[in-house]
Amino acid sequence: MQRRGRPGHVYYPLQLSLVSKPTPGPKQLLVKIEAAALNHRDLFIRQNLYPDISFKAPLLCDGAGVVVEEGASCSSNLLGRRVILTPCRGWKDSLSGPESWSNFNTIGGVGPDHTIGTAQTYALVDEKEVEAAPDHLTAVESAALPAAGLTAWRALMVKSGNAKSGHNILITGIGGGVALQILQFATALGCNVFVTSGCGEKIAKATQLGAVGGVIYKDEEWNKKLVEKLPAERPYLDAVIDGAGGDIVVKSIPLLKPGGVVSSYGMTLAPVMDWPMQAVFKNIELKGSTLGSRTEFSDMVKFVEAKQIRPIISRTVRGLDKLEEIEGLFEDLKAGRQFVVPDGICDPLHPISTHLKPFAITILLKFIMTQSKSSTLEASYPTAVTEIAKACHILDAQVEDAYPCTPQQIQQISEDRCEVFHLILSFGPNGDLERWIRSVQKVVSMNSILRTRIVCHQSKFLQIVTTEEHTTEYLTGDVEQFLNDEKAFEMNLGTPLFRTAVIGRRFVATIHHAVMDYWSLNSFLRGDAAMLYLGQEPIHRAAFKDFVSLCAGIDRAKADSFWAARFRGSVSIYPPMPASAIARPSEKLEKTITLNLMSRGIAESHIAWYAEAAWALTIATYADNESIAYGIVMSGRSSMLGDAGNTLGPTTVELPVLITVQPSMTVDALVKGRATALRELKSNPLFLQYSLENIAATNNTARIASKFQSLFNIVPPQPISLPTTEEESKSVSLERVIKRSHGGFALTFLCRLVDESIILEALYDPAVLDRDHVDRILNQFEHDLRTLIEVSADTRLGDLQRLSPQDRDDLIRWHTLSHETDNSRFHALRGFDVCPSNQTWIVDPKNIDQLVPVGSIGEFLVEMTPSTRELSTQASHLSPRWLESFRPSGTGTLRRTGELGKYSQDGCLVRIGKRENRIKLGSQIVQLEAIEETIRSCNQVKDIVVVSKIISGRTRLVAVVTLKGVEAAAKDPWQLQPLPAALISTTNDCLHVVRQNAEMSLELNDVPVLWHVVSSLPRIKGRDIDREAVRLWLKDVK
Repeated sequence: MQRRGRPGHVYYPLQLSLVSKPTPGPKQLLVKIEAAALNHRDLFIRQNLYPDISFKAPLLCDGAGVVVEEGASCSSNLLGRRVILTPCRGWKDSLSGPESWSNFNTIGGVGPDHTIGTAQTYALVDEKEVEAAPDHLTAVESAALPAAGLTAWRALMVKSGNAKSGHNILITGIGGGVALQILQFATALGCNVFVTSGCGEKIAKATQLGAVGGVIYKDEEWNKKLVEKLPAERPYLDAVIDGAGGDIVVKSIPLLKPGGVVSSYGMTLAPVMDWPMQAVFKNIELKGSTLGSRTEFSDMVKFVEAKQIRPIISRTVRGLDKLEEIEGLFEDLKAGRQFVVPDGICDPLHPISTHLKPFAITILLKFIMTQSKSSTLEASYPTAVTEIAKACHILDAQVEDAYPCTPQQIQQISEDRCEVFHLILSFGPNGDLERWIRSVQKVVSMNSILRTRIVCHQSKFLQIVTTEEHTTEYLTGDVEQFLNDEKAFEMNLGTPLFRTAVIGRRFVATIHHAVMDYWSLNSFLRGDAAMLYLGQEPIHRAAFKDFVSLCAGIDRAKADSFWAARFRGSVSIYPPMPASAIARPSEKLEKTITLNLMSRGIAESHIAWYAEAAWALTIATYADNESIAYGIVMSGRSSMLGDAGNTLGPTTVELPVLITVQPSMTVDALVKGRATALRELKSNPLFLQYSLENIAATNNTARIASKFQSLFNIVPPQPISLPTTEEESKSVSLERVIKRSHGGFALTFLCRLVDESIILEALYDPAVLDRDHVDRILNQFEHDLRTLIEVSADTRLGDLQRLSPQDRDDLIRWHTLSHETDNSRFHALRGFDVCPSNQTWIVDPKNIDQLVPVGSIGEFLVEMTPSTRELSTQASHLSPRWLESFRPSGTGTLRRTGELGKYSQDGCLVRIGKRENRIKLGSQIVQLEAIEETIRSCNQVKDIVVVSKIISGRTRLVAVVTLKGVEAAAKDPWQLQPLPAALISTTNDCLHVVRQNAEMSLELNDVPVLWHVVSSLPRIKGRDIDREAVRLWLKDVK
């Protein structure tokens, strides 16, 4: 399900799930988990403070167990051995960090692998992702080792460079799992270990474990007190191993030797760290460290075995079913009650593990979950029947079964979205209305999906099958009044999702999209209810639960690979929307296009390929990127699914697709490319059910594409109908099908294929796209579709005439009016050499012989004035091919401006920014001026310039700002003036507000990573900001 609630302001509940015992595949091991351990990351996951949270993956990343089964081709010889699971994946042996960050991930409660976590009875793992547990460790001790041990090992042994006998090491925040593990490793090497803590008892216990001494960090002068504890022969620290951040560097400078190291494995105080100039002068090195590689994990386990180190254990909880006791462990973590001696226990002779509050809290898993997937509700949800029945407003005995929803169902039933179909049948005098009602009642009894309600139970969406007998309401009044009244009775969580009513001689079925799709509606009428009505045997269909079970068995590794391969490079979506905005489509436009397919030799079955290719062209026109992403609707039915593919439940899905529309590509390549892509999707029906959340997790491009706001849906040519003879059609007929919806996408484009015509229906959000714009999109689509059908298949896309007839007429009208009216249309070009009689055009920056459609971004061409024509070189005089058709006189010479813009719907020119300020940032194309405008909306900002800079091998953004209320006398207000040192400290709070506003308003990748406050910004002729001067200045700024 989608995560809800602000990070840090939610606390997700724990729940048990009954799953099937997995079977190992090739090179896989089935590990029966004996013990698992908690870390702070698990608390952060429950608070929505950890990235890529998954509600599907078992919690916890630390665990140990016994290998009980081996898959084919295994060579590890670990059957029957106790093993420790590696806590992370995708980092082989690089000392610098993961070889590829996109492939690096941890296990337990997160994606992309939603099956691995140690809080489960059985874990299926690759044989390379375990280490044989040291013989001297118990299962509990082995489980406490992985994440804390690996993090400690890398921070001390790899990063500090001072893990040597006799060296002085300071460990901050003793009591945390990583800190204690570092203490054990360092003392085993013979280091002199010093610690800090907020609690004297923790320091006392640390000295029992081998620390030389420690200080209370709450004392402002703790660093001076620590100096007194350092040995006279080595009165300095060699390294500080820190997990808190804050002012640790400032406090450590007097203690560290020149060239000393601060190894940082976390920042629990704040995500920033002070770095004063004194640290630079003393050559202090700050090294970040997180977890570690697979090789380092192996080295750590070998060291633990060689030195016979035993992780410190405080207490255990036995059984996953002890949720209250497990909650107590989380409360201890939340309150920070770690490494504290309980009241009344001070005897140092007692084993430490008996008396310590938890640092590595373990959970023994003895709750066996090896049954097959639940066949009864009692097996799956033994304590939930009453709660579920209450949510459905029925009796306990009426709950027949419960099973999970598909991802698409969860989207359809969300509070922001509702789609309902009304099927209205009309019965003539000879029609047997009662027989029809009995037929429908029989179909409902045979298909549990029609007796299904959906509830959210313990943060999980479930389909609840009831034993209710379907009844049809008999109502008075007319159908129109009924349909109007139905708007007040929303189908939502806990309510019936299939209802029927009789009004006079009309039968009305009201069906929620979450239980039936378009294919289901037609099958329900033609193959189920109608067949029974005509006295024929009904079709026996597989239960929708069978389809859901197949979806649950998706090979996630293969699905990840399948989807990741479809999303590469930069991508744009259209229309763009703020990350927090929710589309609320409420308006509709329709258009009918008649095509002459026969004369072009195009089969009617191929028109869907041409239609989607035309849609790709149209969206690329307005998205300002050759690579665009939008959503498509696909059926998940396939003969490959066996009987489950014939279920009456909903299998259609809304999926993101990425298409690159390059000018060099031919029409044939575009159309056949779409046909091939659709065939590939259809040949992998289960992968279609992988969910937007999972697809988005495969890579960054997929993440952006999965936020698509335009949905393209080709409705099958077969209309919903009844299989009646001519005589029977007089007695019963399908009068109409009505779809009522709210929520969804900013633009949904429905294409209904009827013979050689296409009926277009655009459902849109008027707050995002106005009516004129949507009308122009419809016309552009028609133009693109006709063009693709009519031109030769080997025509390059760059040679297509992209200007629709409507746009051409509007351009002629606007340019005629520009001679007769004032210069208001040219407000976007103030500062350029443009006068009211000049003509301004917008062309494709890569091909000035192509005028761009209205609403599409291109480069301004302006007519040269006599003065600029005389001063310019002949090479800068442009006469595009289209100019003569718009200017019959043939007079006029144009020049390029380097400025990007577009026509608004009323013909005004809208400036976007300079062409040189359009850059590729990650997987997106961004315009620096647009980012600046967003940041400038913050009240504290006086002015700003954003430039790109290569930082650590990646293109990142840097912001240079002037702030209101931070004034300094500038010698030259048009030159870049750094802020005086005396004012720097006063800007911190103000700049923090600005950055916070930017983070809330921009996409994460669009937020500058570096910020500089200056007194003034350089300008060219007192007008535009001199970006080149800013870039040169940044080269010298440290």
